[in-house]
Amino acid sequence: MQKYVDKEDFNDNPQRRSKNELKIDFYKELIDSWLEADLTVPRKQLHTAKRVYDRLEELFGDELNVSLRTVQFYVSAKKKELFSKKDGWLLLDYPAGEA
Repeated sequence: MQKYVDKEDFNDNPQRRSKNELKIDFYKELIDSWLEADLTVPRKQLHTAKRVYDRLEELFGDELNVSLRTVQFYVSAKKKELFSKKDGWLLLDYPAGEA
């Protein structure tokens, strides 16, 4: 209780996390190559996050040290980056007086 009486500034200074290497960083290049290859295959054959995780388990077995949820977050972000249509708009301009 005394520490609050003596305290003048009650704003907490949150400690920032250091820029440590993430566990997924080791697998990013491999996952990226699979997802970039998906750009040329039919829609039904695209990799899901679960399928990516299963393939990683097949390749690395017990040495795989990332969770399914971590892979899901990364695959979701990467798919949004790869499959987003940035130039998908058309200017709708109708000059007045034409029918």
